[in-house]
Amino acid sequence: GAQDPRQVAQNISKDAAVEYAEPKYLHYLEAIPDDPDYSTYQSAYYNRIQAPAAWDYVQGGSGSVIVAVVDGGTDIDHPDLAANIWINMDEINGNSLDDDGNGFTDDIHGWNFATNSPDPSGLASTPQSAIHGSHVAGIISAVSNNGTGVAGVSWNITLLPVNTANPEVDNSIPYGYDGILYAAYNGARIINCSWGRLGGASVYEQEVIAAVTQLGVQVVAAAGNNNRSENHYPSSYNHVFSVAATDSDDNKASFSNYGSTVDVS
Repeated sequence: GAQDPRQVAQNISKDAAVEYAEPKYLHYLEAIPDDPDYSTYQSAYYNRIQAPAAWDYVQGGSGSVIVAVVDGGTDIDHPDLAANIWINMDEINGNSLDDDGNGFTDDIHGWNFATNSPDPSGLASTPQSAIHGSHVAGIISAVSNNGTGVAGVSWNITLLPVNTANPEVDNSIPYGYDGILYAAYNGARIINCSWGRLGGASVYEQEVIAAVTQLGVQVVAAAGNNNRSENHYPSSYNHVFSVAATDSDDNKASFSNYGSTVDVS
């Protein structure tokens, strides 16, 4: 039968006439997506986090991991997002019934807490929230290697969008913890929260984080953009993975919060 090349080389090395022996190793090109804006806008940042090296091993292509974007609304019809949007297979679309009994009717692609409706897209009344939610979704899971737009960090995972914006006040997230619970109870394994606040801790908010953590969910949150070191929530709660911002030179971004509760920059 076939022998391990490393063992064969070791055996050959024992011959006094052989200086050394080792296998001839195969090398692989790093996986670089063909999305047109990757080289122009993204590669400098992705190279910093060694994303191309990681893509050689995992690209999220199976879609088995559900990542929720709890944010200001996501354009689920965007040509660089649509193919990755979560589909609730236990719900019948448009029959006005809560088929899966999860408390949300016709939630085929997520939920909109701003309008109490099954369309998680952003609202015209809050355009900055809508832009933010789609932008964050694109960073995480833009369809990659599809010759269109940008590449998501995780290429082709399943994206569960949840609009938790204020329907009348832009850049405001009043329903964030409702969205976290919804996402966790509907199968998300990672929940991204690119929002937060300074000030005191909330017992309710920490209990929500603890509850979803018990379900095996990882909550990821922005460290905040106040250039401050005091606690910021949800990023400073226990069990939350806190992410600070860096610039293209790999230094702390001037606006980014910092301090002992930050897990990664």
